[in-house]
Amino acid sequence: MPDRTREEWQQRFQEAPDEELIRLLVHDLRGPLTGLISATRLLSTEQTNAEQIRELGQILHRAAHNMELILEAVLEQDRSRRSHLPDDHA
Repeated sequence: MPDRTREEWQQRFQEAPDEELIRLLVHDLRGPLTGLISATRLLSTEQTNAEQIRELGQILHRAAHNMELILEAVLEQDRSRRSHLPDDHA
């Protein structure tokens, strides 16, 4: 899946019903987390050369950035939903 922008993540979570949000979040975080785990596992092998280390660094950066965008989008969605609640529920 190509990387999504922050706005695309926000739209995805905005369209999700409340009861689906946690399931969606967990699902969307699994991909980048798998990339992080795989890249760090490969970095720990003795056969990793300089070019592979650069490539793995890019994978780590992209995965971490995607996780950051996902979490920011969910937090923004939560703030938005809370702002629409009546004062006695906020």
